[in-house]
Amino acid sequence: MNLEDDELLAYMDAREVGNFRGVKKELGDSFVIYWFVWERDGIFDWPDWEPVVVIFHRQQLRCVSVRRHFRWRVYRAEELVRPVTVYFEGRQHAPYVKTIANEREFDRLVSEGVVPIPLDKSVEEVPGFARDPKLLKDQYPVSGTVASLWHTILQQKTVDELILELLEALSKEEL
Repeated sequence: MNLEDDELLAYMDAREVGNFRGVKKELGDSFVIYWFVWERDGIFDWPDWEPVVVIFHRQQLRCVSVRRHFRWRVYRAEELVRPVTVYFEGRQHAPYVKTIANEREFDRLVSEGVVPIPLDKSVEEVPGFARDPKLLKDQYPVSGTVASLWHTILQQKTVDELILELLEALSKEEL
């Protein structure tokens, strides 16, 4: 079972349309990763690959996870407004997920100057640094603002580690 494209809505700032490259959809047995891709990550000199991880169990949505400013955030199904909706804020494309608790604020944010993101614009394979941001240092210089983020980046799980952790929690009925 996977999330049908009409069950996921995504938006971005209208000024970022020219920077947008597309979406890569990865399917697993109990998960879907939607990779939203932009040419640049705001002030940083690398492409921006923003994952939205959707986890299922027994054909039911169990959680959605996003990596906002290199920190993972997990939203349980009961917290979410359906359809699952994500707004990628500003030039850094920080994912903001619509929840029951933030529904009013979310709707206010996406009421002006945003555009829907088409999920059918496919892009190439996912690079290693998207799965594991620690690999950014292999391709891009680490200095200035990036150096100040480095401590946060080093502490985060890779996408694959996060998925394994969430699936393990599901097997123990913790999610």
